[in-house]
Amino acid sequence: MLARMPPLFAAALIVLFEIIALGAIFPVLAKYGIELGAAPAAIGWWTGIIFFLRTSPKIVMNPLWGRLSDRIGRRGSLMIATGGSIVGSILWALSENGWGGSGLIWLLVSQGFVGVFGSQAALVYAVASDVTTTEKRAAALGLLGAAFGMGFIVGPALGGVIGESLSFADVGWFCAVLQVLSLGVTLFVLRETRPDNHDAHSDFYQPTRLRQLAMRPHVFKLLCVVIVATVGLSMMLPTFEKLTVLWYEFDARHTGYAFSVFGLAGIIVQGGLIRPMIARCGEKPLFVFGSALLAGGFFLLGMHPETAWFWVAVVLIGLGAGFSQPTMTAMVSHLVDQSEQGAIHGLNQGATSLGRGLGYLMGGGLLAMVGPAMPYRTAAGIVILSALMIFVVKSKRDESSLSK
Repeated sequence: MLARMPPLFAAALIVLFEIIALGAIFPVLAKYGIELGAAPAAIGWWTGIIFFLRTSPKIVMNPLWGRLSDRIGRRGSLMIATGGSIVGSILWALSENGWGGSGLIWLLVSQGFVGVFGSQAALVYAVASDVTTTEKRAAALGLLGAAFGMGFIVGPALGGVIGESLSFADVGWFCAVLQVLSLGVTLFVLRETRPDNHDAHSDFYQPTRLRQLAMRPHVFKLLCVVIVATVGLSMMLPTFEKLTVLWYEFDARHTGYAFSVFGLAGIIVQGGLIRPMIARCGEKPLFVFGSALLAGGFFLLGMHPETAWFWVAVVLIGLGAGFSQPTMTAMVSHLVDQSEQGAIHGLNQGATSLGRGLGYLMGGGLLAMVGPAMPYRTAAGIVILSALMIFVVKSKRDESSLSK
């Protein structure tokens, strides 16, 4: 058995492998859909639907995975979730065979399967919350965000290369191998971090308890911000590949490089800048700052800029996501004590999944009906709305600061 490492670093490795696998599909998804039978004119709708199927099950499943991890532990839940994700990646790879039906239908099935089991983010966030204090949590989540950014650097670039050099189906086998590595880290490197002071024999489903947690005023308001902010950010994913093809004539490899630049900007923030800036500014102002960068990047990209300004827009979007996402997650984690970290991160990821699903459908629909500029102009307005919403949200941490 391999030596154990600090749980936070093991969690970062799991995130890295999972996000490389996720990012690998971005530069090839639309082309794979067309290869399997989707009409090119409707590919915006198809990519939106595929991303929605990958995301929408998490609205329900992430809170359940979080509660399950509070009951049986983080490691056991991660092993089950990763095993299911491996099956989904294999189904992607086999979709080209058709299996007596449409390959496109099997591609949809594969992404729905990943949607049910792909809850590793909620579970590793719970690991980070288990092993950090409130004051250090945003920085810990920033480390996971840096792993996310690194995955976004490597994943799209490798996915584009594999898709162009081998086949789009082989991207699925590549993802499956990465998820096997993630499973190995969970089995042999990650130690259990679930607190011992909770009721391990309680029913993990507990819909009433989850609903009560979600309806606490502090939790509900922040989850609404999560949904709105995620809608804006997520409109990029089903539309970016098509935009780079229509406006800049990128192939899958160069689209992958563009996603990598987005990831590199994020890792610069989450790997180094975010820790001192949170200590200096606080989480809520940093979320607003990140939202401003996001909105600026989206607005610039929606103006169909020249190639040099296109790269500026991608960097702004990556920086904005790097600042806003971990601070938002940290604010949510501060709302409950250690015994409910699995549940709150499950609810947070469920809200994130709802926002992603809506964003994917809106982005894909606007791309198909109006064109590639409109999703980005709309996303800029939605991100500004989320920044305004945070001003009327008062978290428990805010109240405790005022009471001192």
